[in-house]
Amino acid sequence: MEDDQLEAALEAFTSRPDIGEALAPHRVALWYDHRGKYIEDMERLWLLLRELSGGLNWDAVERARVPLLSVYFGSIVDHEHTLLEVNEEMVWCAMVGAPDYETRDRVLAVMRASKVERVLRIDPDPPRPHHPSYSLVLYGLLTYETLIRMEPVAQPGLRRYESLIGLEVVHPRDELEVDLLTAFGADWFEGTSLRSEERKTTFLKAEAEVRSRYSAEEFESLKRNVFGLSLEKRAEVAELSRLYDASYRVLSQNVHAMDVAVMDVSRATSSAGEHAEFLRVRASHLLDIAQWCLGTLAIWMNGQFRCGFDEPLEKLQGKS
Repeated sequence: MEDDQLEAALEAFTSRPDIGEALAPHRVALWYDHRGKYIEDMERLWLLLRELSGGLNWDAVERARVPLLSVYFGSIVDHEHTLLEVNEEMVWCAMVGAPDYETRDRVLAVMRASKVERVLRIDPDPPRPHHPSYSLVLYGLLTYETLIRMEPVAQPGLRRYESLIGLEVVHPRDELEVDLLTAFGADWFEGTSLRSEERKTTFLKAEAEVRSRYSAEEFESLKRNVFGLSLEKRAEVAELSRLYDASYRVLSQNVHAMDVAVMDVSRATSSAGEHAEFLRVRASHLLDIAQWCLGTLAIWMNGQFRCGFDEPLEKLQGKS
Protein backbone atom coordinates (compact mmCIF):
# COMPACT_ATOMS: atom_id res chain seq x y z
CA MET A 1 0.00 0.00 0.00
CA GLU A 2 2.81 2.42 0.87
CA ASP A 3 4.52 1.68 -2.45
CA ASP A 4 1.28 2.46 -4.31
CA GLN A 5 0.91 5.74 -2.41
CA LEU A 6 4.53 6.68 -3.15
CA GLU A 7 4.08 5.89 -6.85
CA ALA A 8 0.89 7.97 -6.96
CA ALA A 9 2.65 10.88 -5.23
CA LEU A 10 5.58 10.73 -7.67
CA GLU A 11 3.19 10.62 -10.62
CA ALA A 12 1.32 13.65 -9.28
CA PHE A 13 4.58 15.53 -8.76
CA THR A 14 5.95 14.85 -12.26
CA SER A 15 2.62 15.70 -13.90
CA ARG A 16 2.52 19.16 -12.28
CA PRO A 17 3.83 21.84 -14.66
CA ASP A 18 6.87 23.77 -13.48
CA ILE A 19 7.52 27.42 -14.25
CA GLY A 20 9.13 26.53 -17.58
CA GLU A 21 6.05 24.70 -18.80
CA ALA A 22 3.66 27.28 -17.35
CA LEU A 23 5.33 30.25 -19.07
CA ALA A 24 6.62 28.53 -22.22
CA PRO A 25 4.56 25.43 -23.04
CA HIS A 26 5.24 25.17 -26.80
CA ARG A 27 8.34 23.02 -27.16
CA VAL A 28 10.95 21.99 -29.73
CA ALA A 29 14.07 19.92 -29.14
CA LEU A 30 17.55 19.55 -30.57
CA TRP A 31 19.61 16.38 -30.17
CA TYR A 32 23.40 16.26 -30.51
CA ASP A 33 26.01 13.58 -29.93
CA HIS A 34 27.73 12.80 -26.64
CA ARG A 35 31.51 13.35 -26.72
CA GLY A 36 32.20 12.69 -23.06
CA LYS A 37 34.06 15.96 -22.44
CA TYR A 38 32.11 18.45 -20.33
CA ILE A 39 33.26 21.69 -21.95
CA GLU A 40 32.94 20.35 -25.51
CA ASP A 41 29.46 19.03 -24.80
CA MET A 42 28.26 22.17 -22.97
CA GLU A 43 29.78 24.61 -25.49
CA ARG A 44 27.24 23.47 -28.05
CA LEU A 45 24.35 24.16 -25.67
CA TRP A 46 25.78 27.60 -24.85
CA LEU A 47 26.17 28.37 -28.57
CA LEU A 48 22.49 27.50 -29.11
CA LEU A 49 21.49 29.76 -26.21
CA ARG A 50 23.47 32.67 -27.70
CA GLU A 51 21.87 32.09 -31.10
CA LEU A 52 18.38 32.07 -29.59
CA SER A 53 18.96 35.01 -27.25
CA GLY A 54 20.40 37.26 -29.95
CA GLY A 55 18.57 35.88 -32.99
CA LEU A 56 14.91 36.04 -31.95
CA ASN A 57 12.66 39.05 -32.39
CA TRP A 58 11.60 39.37 -28.75
CA ASP A 59 9.24 42.26 -29.52
CA ALA A 60 7.18 39.86 -31.63
CA VAL A 61 6.19 37.73 -28.62
CA GLU A 62 2.44 38.00 -27.98
CA ARG A 63 1.73 40.93 -25.68
CA ALA A 64 -0.17 38.70 -23.25
CA ARG A 65 2.86 36.38 -22.83
CA VAL A 66 6.07 36.72 -20.86
CA PRO A 67 9.01 37.11 -23.30
CA LEU A 68 11.02 34.14 -22.02
CA LEU A 69 12.11 30.75 -23.33
CA SER A 70 12.39 27.75 -21.03
CA VAL A 71 15.54 25.67 -21.53
CA TYR A 72 15.69 22.04 -20.42
CA PHE A 73 18.90 20.09 -20.86
CA GLY A 74 20.04 16.55 -20.27
CA SER A 75 20.15 13.20 -21.99
CA ILE A 76 17.72 10.72 -23.51
CA VAL A 77 17.72 7.57 -21.41
CA ASP A 78 15.76 5.39 -23.84
CA HIS A 79 18.86 4.19 -25.68
CA GLU A 80 16.91 1.75 -27.81
CA HIS A 81 14.91 4.71 -29.15
CA THR A 82 18.00 6.81 -29.87
CA LEU A 83 19.73 3.90 -31.64
CA LEU A 84 16.66 3.42 -33.79
CA GLU A 85 16.24 7.14 -34.57
CA VAL A 86 19.82 8.42 -35.02
CA ASN A 87 22.05 5.33 -34.65
CA GLU A 88 23.61 6.78 -31.48
CA GLU A 89 23.26 5.38 -27.96
CA MET A 90 24.31 8.43 -25.92
CA VAL A 91 22.48 11.59 -26.97
CA TRP A 92 22.26 15.07 -25.43
CA CYS A 93 18.94 16.89 -25.69
CA ALA A 94 18.24 20.63 -25.46
CA MET A 95 14.48 21.14 -25.19
CA VAL A 96 13.30 24.73 -25.57
CA GLY A 97 9.82 25.97 -24.70
CA ALA A 98 8.27 29.11 -26.19
CA PRO A 99 5.40 31.26 -24.86
CA ASP A 100 3.32 31.07 -28.08
CA TYR A 101 3.17 29.13 -31.32
CA GLU A 102 4.68 31.88 -33.47
CA THR A 103 7.73 32.18 -31.18
CA ARG A 104 8.03 28.39 -31.20
CA ASP A 105 8.24 28.47 -35.00
CA ARG A 106 10.96 31.14 -34.80
CA VAL A 107 12.90 29.00 -32.29
CA LEU A 108 12.62 26.08 -34.71
CA ALA A 109 14.01 28.25 -37.53
CA VAL A 110 16.99 29.29 -35.37
CA MET A 111 17.67 25.64 -34.52
CA ARG A 112 17.59 24.64 -38.20
CA ALA A 113 20.07 27.41 -39.06
CA SER A 114 22.25 26.76 -36.00
CA LYS A 115 26.02 26.36 -36.18
CA VAL A 116 25.94 23.70 -33.45
CA GLU A 117 28.10 20.77 -34.59
CA ARG A 118 26.90 17.21 -34.92
CA VAL A 119 23.19 17.89 -34.61
CA LEU A 120 21.51 14.50 -34.84
CA ARG A 121 17.87 15.51 -34.87
CA ILE A 122 15.54 18.48 -34.50
CA ASP A 123 12.20 17.44 -33.04
CA PRO A 124 9.39 19.95 -33.76
CA ASP A 125 6.96 18.24 -31.37
CA PRO A 126 8.75 16.58 -28.43
CA PRO A 127 6.98 15.21 -25.34
CA ARG A 128 6.98 16.96 -21.97
CA PRO A 129 10.46 17.39 -20.46
CA HIS A 130 9.46 15.04 -17.61
CA HIS A 131 8.70 12.18 -20.01
CA PRO A 132 10.26 8.93 -18.70
CA SER A 133 12.38 8.53 -21.85
CA TYR A 134 14.18 11.81 -21.03
CA SER A 135 16.39 12.87 -18.15
CA LEU A 136 16.18 16.66 -18.36
CA VAL A 137 16.44 19.47 -15.84
CA LEU A 138 15.19 23.03 -16.14
CA TYR A 139 18.54 24.63 -17.02
CA GLY A 140 17.17 28.16 -17.05
CA LEU A 141 14.89 30.81 -18.53
CA LEU A 142 16.27 32.68 -21.52
CA THR A 143 15.53 36.19 -22.73
CA TYR A 144 17.43 38.84 -24.70
CA GLU A 145 21.15 38.48 -23.85
CA THR A 146 20.28 37.11 -20.39
CA LEU A 147 19.94 33.63 -18.89
CA ILE A 148 18.16 33.10 -15.57
CA ARG A 149 19.60 29.94 -13.99
CA MET A 150 17.74 27.65 -11.60
CA GLU A 151 20.54 27.05 -9.11
CA PRO A 152 21.85 29.30 -6.33
CA VAL A 153 25.44 30.52 -6.00
CA ALA A 154 27.37 31.03 -2.79
CA GLN A 155 29.31 34.14 -3.76
CA PRO A 156 27.59 37.55 -3.82
CA GLY A 157 26.51 39.12 -7.09
CA LEU A 158 23.34 37.76 -8.63
CA ARG A 159 24.06 38.98 -12.14
CA ARG A 160 27.30 38.75 -14.05
CA TYR A 161 28.63 38.13 -17.53
CA GLU A 162 29.81 34.54 -17.84
CA SER A 163 32.37 34.30 -20.62
CA LEU A 164 31.98 30.55 -21.16
CA ILE A 165 28.27 30.92 -21.81
CA GLY A 166 28.62 34.30 -23.54
CA LEU A 167 25.57 35.82 -21.81
CA GLU A 168 24.63 37.80 -18.74
CA VAL A 169 23.62 35.17 -16.18
CA VAL A 170 21.33 35.73 -13.21
CA HIS A 171 21.58 33.24 -10.34
CA PRO A 172 19.23 32.85 -7.40
CA ARG A 173 21.11 33.55 -4.18
CA ASP A 174 19.71 30.68 -2.12
CA GLU A 175 17.14 27.90 -2.07
CA LEU A 176 14.35 30.30 -1.02
CA GLU A 177 14.80 32.21 -4.26
CA VAL A 178 14.85 28.93 -6.20
CA ASP A 179 11.53 28.03 -4.55
CA LEU A 180 10.06 31.41 -5.49
CA LEU A 181 11.16 30.93 -9.10
CA THR A 182 9.89 27.37 -9.43
CA ALA A 183 6.77 27.28 -7.20
CA PHE A 184 4.26 27.77 -9.98
CA GLY A 185 1.62 25.50 -11.44
CA ALA A 186 -1.40 25.70 -13.70
CA ASP A 187 -3.49 23.01 -11.99
CA TRP A 188 -5.20 25.12 -9.32
CA PHE A 189 -8.68 23.95 -10.41
CA GLU A 190 -7.95 20.21 -10.13
CA GLY A 191 -10.18 18.38 -7.67
CA THR A 192 -12.90 21.06 -7.71
CA SER A 193 -16.33 21.18 -9.33
CA LEU A 194 -14.88 23.56 -11.92
CA ARG A 195 -13.24 20.54 -13.57
CA SER A 196 -16.23 18.38 -14.51
CA GLU A 197 -17.86 17.10 -17.69
CA GLU A 198 -21.24 18.45 -16.54
CA ARG A 199 -19.86 21.97 -16.17
CA LYS A 200 -18.06 21.70 -19.51
CA THR A 201 -21.29 20.68 -21.26
CA THR A 202 -23.17 23.59 -19.65
CA PHE A 203 -20.55 26.09 -20.79
CA LEU A 204 -20.50 24.70 -24.35
CA LYS A 205 -24.29 25.11 -24.58
CA ALA A 206 -24.04 28.67 -23.28
CA GLU A 207 -21.27 29.41 -25.78
CA ALA A 208 -23.38 28.11 -28.68
CA GLU A 209 -26.25 30.38 -27.63
CA VAL A 210 -23.95 33.44 -27.44
CA ARG A 211 -22.28 32.53 -30.74
CA SER A 212 -25.64 32.61 -32.54
CA ARG A 213 -26.01 36.34 -31.76
CA TYR A 214 -22.76 37.46 -33.43
CA SER A 215 -20.91 37.18 -36.70
CA ALA A 216 -17.91 34.85 -36.77
CA GLU A 217 -15.51 37.82 -36.70
CA GLU A 218 -17.31 39.48 -33.77
CA PHE A 219 -17.39 36.24 -31.80
CA GLU A 220 -13.65 35.59 -32.28
CA SER A 221 -12.98 39.13 -31.04
CA LEU A 222 -15.13 38.47 -27.98
CA LYS A 223 -13.30 35.20 -27.26
CA ARG A 224 -9.89 36.80 -27.58
CA ASN A 225 -10.55 40.14 -25.92
CA VAL A 226 -13.58 39.45 -23.65
CA PHE A 227 -15.14 42.88 -24.19
CA GLY A 228 -14.53 43.07 -27.94
CA LEU A 229 -11.48 45.33 -27.50
CA SER A 230 -8.02 44.18 -26.52
CA LEU A 231 -6.72 45.20 -23.10
CA GLU A 232 -4.18 47.40 -24.88
CA LYS A 233 -6.99 49.31 -26.67
CA ARG A 234 -9.00 49.59 -23.44
CA ALA A 235 -5.90 51.03 -21.74
CA GLU A 236 -5.63 53.64 -24.51
CA VAL A 237 -9.29 54.64 -24.03
CA ALA A 238 -8.75 54.94 -20.28
CA GLU A 239 -5.49 56.87 -20.82
CA LEU A 240 -3.54 54.17 -18.95
CA SER A 241 -1.15 53.15 -21.72
CA ARG A 242 1.96 53.77 -19.58
CA LEU A 243 0.63 51.47 -16.87
CA TYR A 244 -0.17 48.83 -19.48
CA ASP A 245 3.31 49.02 -21.02
CA ALA A 246 5.06 48.94 -17.64
CA SER A 247 3.23 46.05 -15.98
CA TYR A 248 0.91 44.04 -18.18
CA ARG A 249 3.42 41.77 -19.93
CA VAL A 250 4.91 40.65 -16.62
CA LEU A 251 1.78 40.50 -14.49
CA SER A 252 -0.90 39.74 -17.08
CA GLN A 253 -2.10 36.62 -15.28
CA ASN A 254 -2.70 38.72 -12.16
CA VAL A 255 -4.77 41.17 -14.22
CA HIS A 256 -7.18 38.41 -15.21
CA ALA A 257 -7.13 36.26 -12.08
CA MET A 258 -10.07 38.03 -10.36
CA ASP A 259 -12.08 39.60 -13.21
CA VAL A 260 -15.17 41.35 -11.80
CA ALA A 261 -17.28 40.45 -14.83
CA VAL A 262 -16.40 36.77 -14.41
CA MET A 263 -17.40 36.98 -10.75
CA ASP A 264 -20.82 38.35 -11.71
CA VAL A 265 -21.34 35.64 -14.31
CA SER A 266 -20.38 32.97 -11.78
CA ARG A 267 -22.74 34.40 -9.18
CA ALA A 268 -25.63 34.45 -11.66
CA THR A 269 -25.11 31.01 -13.19
CA SER A 270 -23.81 28.87 -10.30
CA SER A 271 -25.28 27.57 -7.09
CA ALA A 272 -24.23 29.27 -3.85
CA GLY A 273 -21.87 26.40 -3.03
CA GLU A 274 -20.25 26.38 -6.48
CA HIS A 275 -19.79 30.15 -6.41
CA ALA A 276 -18.18 29.99 -2.96
CA GLU A 277 -15.80 27.28 -4.19
CA PHE A 278 -15.05 29.34 -7.31
CA LEU A 279 -14.14 32.33 -5.14
CA ARG A 280 -11.96 30.17 -2.87
CA VAL A 281 -9.90 28.56 -5.64
CA ARG A 282 -9.59 31.82 -7.59
CA ALA A 283 -8.38 33.66 -4.47
CA SER A 284 -5.86 30.90 -3.78
CA HIS A 285 -4.66 31.00 -7.39
CA LEU A 286 -4.37 34.79 -7.28
CA LEU A 287 -2.25 34.59 -4.14
CA ASP A 288 0.06 32.00 -5.73
CA ILE A 289 0.58 34.18 -8.80
CA ALA A 290 1.05 37.36 -6.76
CA GLN A 291 3.67 35.68 -4.56
CA TRP A 292 5.53 34.38 -7.59
CA CYS A 293 5.38 37.66 -9.54
CA LEU A 294 6.11 40.02 -6.66
CA GLY A 295 8.64 37.73 -5.02
CA THR A 296 10.59 37.34 -8.26
CA LEU A 297 10.35 41.08 -8.92
CA ALA A 298 11.66 41.89 -5.42
CA ILE A 299 14.60 39.52 -5.83
CA TRP A 300 15.43 40.88 -9.28
CA MET A 301 15.23 44.54 -8.26
CA ASN A 302 17.27 43.94 -5.12
CA GLY A 303 19.98 42.16 -7.10
CA GLN A 304 20.09 44.75 -9.85
CA PHE A 305 19.77 48.00 -7.92
CA ARG A 306 20.74 47.12 -4.32
CA CYS A 307 17.36 48.20 -2.93
CA GLY A 308 18.13 47.12 0.64
CA PHE A 309 15.80 44.08 0.61
CA ASP A 310 18.48 41.71 1.94
CA GLU A 311 17.21 41.69 5.54
CA PRO A 312 13.49 41.24 4.69
CA LEU A 313 14.33 38.43 2.25
CA GLU A 314 16.50 36.74 4.90
CA LYS A 315 13.60 36.99 7.39
CA LEU A 316 11.31 35.36 4.84
CA GLN A 317 13.86 32.60 4.39
CA GLY A 318 13.91 32.09 8.18
CA LYS A 319 10.14 31.67 8.22
CA SER A 320 10.07 29.18 5.34
